[in-house]
Amino acid sequence: MPKFFDVRGEWDAHQSNGFVVHFFSMTQVLRGSDPAVTNLSGKASHSSGSVQGNVAGAVSGNQFHALVFWDNETAGDYSGTFSLAAAAPGLGSGAAITGLTYDQAHVESQATWYTTDTFLLEDF
Repeated sequence: MPKFFDVRGEWDAHQSNGFVVHFFSMTQVLRGSDPAVTNLSGKASHSSGSVQGNVAGAVSGNQFHALVFWDNETAGDYSGTFSLAAAAPGLGSGAAITGLTYDQAHVESQATWYTTDTFLLEDF
């Protein structure tokens, strides 16, 4: 049975530009056509919940990728890497994610991001 980092549920992405994106209602299922990938879906919000969006993405190996289709007519691209080294001391076992995000309409508008939550390898 393949193991994947489990991003189901809810967690936050802390961006270098000061925004915190809250991912929630995240689901994760094996991709039928490629058992080395899990498909992601869920919701996200930022700016104290005033901006909401739908999430679609994937996890493969130690890579995370998601698109957030915000209700303010923008789309955010979030890519990241799961890394045990990125997990801050005291957060317990698992891997944190660090990555890069940008507005698809304005690629020059980029920020780095990280999680303080950690994610465990689980069977799918």
